[in-house]
Amino acid sequence: MILVSLRDLQFRRRRFAVAIAGTALVLGITLVLSGMTKSFDNEAQRSVDSFGGASWIAPAGATGTFLSSATLPASIADAVRAATGAAAVPVALQFGKIPIDGVPTQVNVHGVPVGSFAHPQVRDGRALERKGEVVVDRLLDLDLGQRIEVQGRELTVVGRTSGLTYRAGIPTVTIAFEEAQELGFGGADLATAIVSSAPVSTAPPGTVVLTPTQVRDDLLEPMKSPSQTITIMQWLLWIVATMIVGSVVYLSALDRVRDFAVFKAMGATDRSVLVGLLAQSLLLCALAYLVGIALSGVIAPRLTMQSEIPTYAYYGLAAVSVGVAVVSSVAGARRALKVDPALAFGGA
Repeated sequence: MILVSLRDLQFRRRRFAVAIAGTALVLGITLVLSGMTKSFDNEAQRSVDSFGGASWIAPAGATGTFLSSATLPASIADAVRAATGAAAVPVALQFGKIPIDGVPTQVNVHGVPVGSFAHPQVRDGRALERKGEVVVDRLLDLDLGQRIEVQGRELTVVGRTSGLTYRAGIPTVTIAFEEAQELGFGGADLATAIVSSAPVSTAPPGTVVLTPTQVRDDLLEPMKSPSQTITIMQWLLWIVATMIVGSVVYLSALDRVRDFAVFKAMGATDRSVLVGLLAQSLLLCALAYLVGIALSGVIAPRLTMQSEIPTYAYYGLAAVSVGVAVVSSVAGARRALKVDPALAFGGA
């Protein structure tokens, strides 16, 4: 029965080719959506890790540092250093826009002390050495030595980072902390957070100590709703894939009603008929799965939002494909099992 089912696929190859293409597109899109959800987590983790801190000190009542506009005295870093004996630096985390080819582009602006451990790792060029310089993420596609305007001040690009984004792919630019104070706080000795290279057990008065995990979770809070929406879309796409494969298998079963009658008249069991239809569904979904992986590799790099497809997503989609094959073969199987063997002899 399996061989007969495979020959039926060959006979109706155009129909199955269309089904493979449609199912592959659906599966490919689900992979890309999985990558989007994962990229939210990855970029938040990378952004927090880029500071190299073991503890974050924020204004009292704050649940995070990246999305808060609250400030605290930058001099608190001195108290933290005295209490822990470890390095501690003030940072200024702000938002802004920079014109690129005449188009205002939203960016995250990080002010970090020059030469400190909180400076992000540079992939191209060098780290900040003085005011008047800026390190940008590669996503902005800016060249080393290029002059750009950051919050109304013209700075020179001296280095580039990679993958330093958050808030759904918004790139980060890094400037000297003193420059960030001038641009964001009018030169006042303020910071939005203190980053310590060692764990801090006691918070200075008027502040709260946060772990890197708490800072990351707070940064991910605005992305919960988009993540839930993407998950719902994935479920809907899997239903669409099931309907595509199921309709093709059901139409195939309708076309083969007399064939099934002949098989039953010759002694074929219901189990063998079911196995044949399941083999069709599994082959269709397997081919769609492989094509879908290829399509996801084409679609993901062309999106404005990042899509970092994790390895486990491929295994998960393989399991989903098998589930789609099993469920979609039910409709065709029910039709095949109702066939009267008398049809093989021209009976009603």
